[in-house]
Amino acid sequence: MVYESLLNDSYLISRPRSGYYLHQDYCRANVASTRAECVPDAPTGRQTQNAPVWSRRLNVSPSNFFAVMKPALWMNYPYPFVYGQPNSTLFPYDHWRDTLRRITGVRRDQRWMYDNIDQDVPLLVEQIRQRILPKLGIIARSDEILITLGSQNALHMLSQLLFNGQTQVAVENPVFREAINAFALQGAQILPHLLDRDGICLSDASRHCDYFYVTPSHQAPTLRDQSADGA
Repeated sequence: MVYESLLNDSYLISRPRSGYYLHQDYCRANVASTRAECVPDAPTGRQTQNAPVWSRRLNVSPSNFFAVMKPALWMNYPYPFVYGQPNSTLFPYDHWRDTLRRITGVRRDQRWMYDNIDQDVPLLVEQIRQRILPKLGIIARSDEILITLGSQNALHMLSQLLFNGQTQVAVENPVFREAINAFALQGAQILPHLLDRDGICLSDASRHCDYFYVTPSHQAPTLRDQSADGA
């Protein structure tokens, strides 16, 4: 069905006793050297315009930013120093399964499936406000809590709301690399600051910073080994 659809739309041609081939209007010489610039013409007889060259329309190219990559099968390394990953041997699978079974049981109110549209799940917000934040010394109202898809989603949202090309952001050095990428995508100027055992070290450049991105409870990556070496 897929091949027949592409054939009917003139993207493919059929050769008896041979197979299906890409339509000649989509073929170009020296494809490897002109891949980014080549825009194939529409097949003969089709009233469509040429596809846009998206590489020319991008204001920024996120793929040019340095990213922390995990090696393949990192979980099989004797000492996989990969942050943000749970230890599968310690995860309570049995309790997790029992909880899912009870929550998704047919006799329970399925309010967890409701789309609240303009707000987060009230029960989840209350659990965070009453049980998690007080342990961190944070007192917050329900309307001061926003549920995101993770820290990276939160950093992107904050960057879009607060940063522009004139914004100067102080960060720790070393720092969570993906945070810098999120800030830089909005054009913010990044000012690295050194660390010691007590955290970020202020300098004369700190006076010109509009915002500080710090991890006071734990550095990312950790500074423990560096502090020990410098002692």
